[in-house]
Amino acid sequence: MGEAVAVAGTAGEDQVGVWGEFQEGAVSEVRAAPVDLEGRGGGVRRGDDGGAGGRCAAFERPICRWRVPPQEECIVCSLKFRFVWLYCHSVAFDIYWTFRIRTMHSFIANPRTWRPRKWFFWMHLYAGLVVGLLALVIGLSGAALVYSPELEVAPRWASAPVAKPIALDDLARVAAWQYPGFRVEDIKFNSAGDATQVHIKKAERKGEKGGPQPGTDLQLVVDPETGAVLKAVDRHVGVWNFLRNLHHDLLAAKTGRLVNGIGALALFTLCVTGMVIWWPGPKMWKQRTTITSGTGWKRFNWDLHSAGGFWLALGLAFFSFTGFQYAFPEVTKHGLRRVTGSPERPKKPKLVERSGKIADLETVAARAKAAVPDGRLAQIKLPKKPDETFEVRMKTAFDGHHEGNNKVFLDRTTGEVILVDRFDRLSLANRAIELLKALHNARFMTLNEASVVARLPWILVGLAPGLLFITGFLMPHHARRLSVEGDNGSW
Repeated sequence: MGEAVAVAGTAGEDQVGVWGEFQEGAVSEVRAAPVDLEGRGGGVRRGDDGGAGGRCAAFERPICRWRVPPQEECIVCSLKFRFVWLYCHSVAFDIYWTFRIRTMHSFIANPRTWRPRKWFFWMHLYAGLVVGLLALVIGLSGAALVYSPELEVAPRWASAPVAKPIALDDLARVAAWQYPGFRVEDIKFNSAGDATQVHIKKAERKGEKGGPQPGTDLQLVVDPETGAVLKAVDRHVGVWNFLRNLHHDLLAAKTGRLVNGIGALALFTLCVTGMVIWWPGPKMWKQRTTITSGTGWKRFNWDLHSAGGFWLALGLAFFSFTGFQYAFPEVTKHGLRRVTGSPERPKKPKLVERSGKIADLETVAARAKAAVPDGRLAQIKLPKKPDETFEVRMKTAFDGHHEGNNKVFLDRTTGEVILVDRFDRLSLANRAIELLKALHNARFMTLNEASVVARLPWILVGLAPGLLFITGFLMPHHARRLSVEGDNGSW
């Protein structure tokens, strides 16, 4: 064949491939390479011209020159290596699954003999001692905030639209006239489509720190026919403002929000470890889901902690996850979008700065309704700066928010529709992000009489951390020992 090959022999030595033919040629410089069974370089001696002939350095067998592209190990070496690799991995896989199945069978059939159960118990105990009081405070404040829209602002629930509603521009002028120095931020509508709330805010002074000051940010409850102010609510003072700051930030701003997020992770750990140590075995699990009557207070306290934890664990785990989302929103958003491969939700568009009168509010409302014909008007946010747009929120069925999750952005001067962001067209991750926030604070449906009943479970789950913390703290030492060793049904 006339090809130059590099071999370990002498000049002119004939070489035979595994399935090849005789090759003759001059010998070039011999270059030894380390043995590499995977064929990633090394283990082969070949000529300077890159010929395919040569010997496998591992088993001193000729290399097949007909393999395309030429490989750096012979087929015998390749098959032997892959056989050993597959055999070792299959053995390791069998050992792993055998150990795992035996471990799970031991936990399910006889949890008292399952060694890791003690580890879970101590994790549960110390996590409860560390985060128990924090969970008590957060749960009670969260339960109180479930009905804050009705109790704080007290909007009028609509049974039917009013006969002659006031024009939206006239409503904004009336609010600005009654509160000079304030600007209208947004207008909210009830389920009948009537404007019932006007949010006004005084311009912040330069150098002012610490957020809105008392008396500078008001929610006005108005009459949809005359525009008269029925009630003015300052949401930055009073008991409701205290409860919000306590629940969200522990009265410590960003530091409190960080501690809140860490506490949410600890609460999730409590739920997982609690369910592990709760499991009594296949014969007694039904008994652990109920409270035994006619026993002493110690047994009642034990049953209340055990059964209550079983029925409330899923809800507490959900609220701990959504609470973590509030503390670290970017982490959860990025994680959900990365897992599902979803893009970010469209942001509010920016316009070229230009002066001039803003568009008529009635025109803006009409064009937003035309953009989302199957929705009702829920909120109109007015532009604050010359480069901002109108943002109109439209409420549709099952969009997961009481103020609507469909957004329509319109030009501030012409009222032309720029962008329509519908909830049902969002990616899975973006819909989950919006729903998790609304489900956490019970704002997932229109606020009316029916929603009062639908939000009762939020009250129960809000009280659960306090219940479990108190019963766990009162649990005597021998009851804690039972949770480790297992309960045989007697006390």
